[in-house]
Order: sequence, then structure tokens, then C-alpha cells
Amino acid sequence: MCVVPILQLCHDKFESVQRRSTKRLHGFHDIEYPTRLNKLNLQSLEYRRLVADLILAYKIIFGLVDIDPNDYFCLKGSRGDPYKITVGLMCVETFFSEGVVLAWNSLPPSVANFTSLRVFKKL
Repeated sequence: MCVVPILQLCHDKFESVQRRSTKRLHGFHDIEYPTRLNKLNLQSLEYRRLVADLILAYKIIFGLVDIDPNDYFCLKGSRGDPYKITVGLMCVETFFSEGVVLAWNSLPPSVANFTSLRVFKKL
């Protein structure tokens, strides 16, 4: 049995709870979900999971947690971008690092400021 579709199904169910809850608020019934989130100053759960994964990746790569980064990532940096990563040897396809590699490597230069965790979180 493949884990990825099951995880996506779980994520969709969690997101549907937020969709329903925001729709029940007074004056929000006929407003599209993205607009409701914007008016309520909320982010989708999918977006929040991605941000949490990127912050954890930052902590692993820069040694801020007691986890060997080589178990999850291989740095394949270049002169232009020293922090590009690939999936590490110990990872399975459905694990956290597999999903975060594309997002990490796609960070625009304005966000890929690795001077401190505080700055990275803010951006």
C-alpha cells in the first residue's frame, strides 16, 4: 500500500475541517475559501505544514537540532547557491526530506536568507 495517497487523504481531511469552520463564521458562508483565509488573516494548513517543514530543514542543515543532516540531506551547493540539497541516503521516498527538497531548492533569493533562523522564519 502506498503511503503518499493516504497522507494526502489525511491532509485533505484536515484542510476540510478548516474549510467548514471558516465557512460557518457569520458573513463568510458565500465567500471562496482562499478569500475567507485572507480576510481572517489565516494560511491554509498545507502552507503551514510546508513552512514548518522548511524551518525543520533549516534547523537540520545548520545543526540547530541534534540530528545528522547527512541522514536526511546531501548538500550539493554551487558557487551561486551553496545550500542546494538532495535527498540523503537514509531517506525513504515518502519521508519528510523527499517532500521538502523541491520546496527548499525553489526558495527565491529574497527568502533564502540563511543568516539566522529568526530572519529565515520572518521571510
